[in-house]
Amino acid sequence: MFNNLLKISLLLSLTFLLASAHAAEDPFSKFAKDVKKRDQAILKAVQQIEERWDSFYADEFEDATRNLDDALKQVIPTIEIIEPKKTTTRGLQLAADESSGCKVVSSQTRGFKKKKKKKKKAEEPGCGEDGTLRVVVRATDQGGGFQEIVLYHNGKRLESVEGEVKSGPVQKGKTQLVTFRVPLVPRENYLRAEAKSLSRVRARPWQMVVDFEAPKPKGKPDLYLYVVGINKYSNPKYNLNYGRPDAEAVQKALGDNLKLGAFEKVHVSGIYDLEATKENITAQFLKFAKQARPRDVFIFYYAGHGRTLKDENGNPMFYLVSSNVGALDQDKTVKKDGLSGLELINYSKKIRAGKQMFLFDACESGSVAKAFARIQRENGGHILYAAASNQLATEFESLGHGIFTYTLLKTLEDNKKLNVSLLSGGMDFLLEELKPEFNLTDQTFGYYRTLEAPNFAIKSM
Repeated sequence: MFNNLLKISLLLSLTFLLASAHAAEDPFSKFAKDVKKRDQAILKAVQQIEERWDSFYADEFEDATRNLDDALKQVIPTIEIIEPKKTTTRGLQLAADESSGCKVVSSQTRGFKKKKKKKKKAEEPGCGEDGTLRVVVRATDQGGGFQEIVLYHNGKRLESVEGEVKSGPVQKGKTQLVTFRVPLVPRENYLRAEAKSLSRVRARPWQMVVDFEAPKPKGKPDLYLYVVGINKYSNPKYNLNYGRPDAEAVQKALGDNLKLGAFEKVHVSGIYDLEATKENITAQFLKFAKQARPRDVFIFYYAGHGRTLKDENGNPMFYLVSSNVGALDQDKTVKKDGLSGLELINYSKKIRAGKQMFLFDACESGSVAKAFARIQRENGGHILYAAASNQLATEFESLGHGIFTYTLLKTLEDNKKLNVSLLSGGMDFLLEELKPEFNLTDQTFGYYRTLEAPNFAIKSM
């Protein structure tokens, strides 16, 4: 409003000034000078008003922000890692020890220098002989209750071992301790503790970096390869042509062939056709969960039917269609007998391998990446998929495979060194080359990398 008044005033002033320039002795000359003085006074007044106006609102905004912060502090719980001690450390530095598992070697401090005090003996962290670090998280109710006390290790959500969190009535000052076992990996381990109020307002996360100096492991990591391929379903009308051949080819390329050079041992499990029931698929996930070590690699490959359905919140959710699903067009049946993206994420959490990759050659498989993205804090890993959530996964008789698996196998064959990112890029490159020949204008592959998931070698010859 003030800017518009100022513009009008200046235009009037300019009009009178121009008129006075053509007639110096014009009787209106004095009047024009008076108008100019008036406009200058108006301009000065407007500037003063705007300054006061801005100052008023700036103060009000600061007060409102301060009041909001104070209000939130009375609702949002506080979360902190109380073991191992953080205090002024940027990150504890640990070293493996045959007798106690690991011990504190040194710590890095930051901030202002303090007066030297008598050194106290450093507390030894609770570290097991297998290199797992005991981490205790404490949540405090600030007036809004708390729920979902969680800990993430390099982006992967861990399951608690003590202190299950139960939502209850608000009780300001109430605390809850939850204990986790963190499978440390060499070098940096990023820990992040989080919690929410009962109204699902997220607390400020507590973060810590643990530098783990372990003796250089003898040999290379192991690969745990799990492939599922389905041609034959319990309902024959859903049978496929290349589900099993694709999975068998991937098993041979990644598992049976030890020419990859990136792994010490390869542990392979393949489930095919009618044996690939929900129960059997689940059992193998749990078996690998007991065997894999933090330094190992886990790869899961699936070729078969896929469906995208709505979950209870209306979000798209991918379902791996196991062989015992009798009706693809019945959502309740698919949800009951298939494996959802959320279930796959939960099984992934149980597997301690710090490097994980999921490959889906299935229709509508893009929604599995959406599930990982929507709750990406749940887990760290790489997801490669054959089609968007509304696309079909195409296959061609001349190739002998689905297009996704063909490019996967070809990329593995043509490159002596590969990591996950290069694998995805090579597959995309081949797809672009094949599009004109097979009229694949709308076909797209997908690659999603969850938060803090490390890249890793698949092939290094």
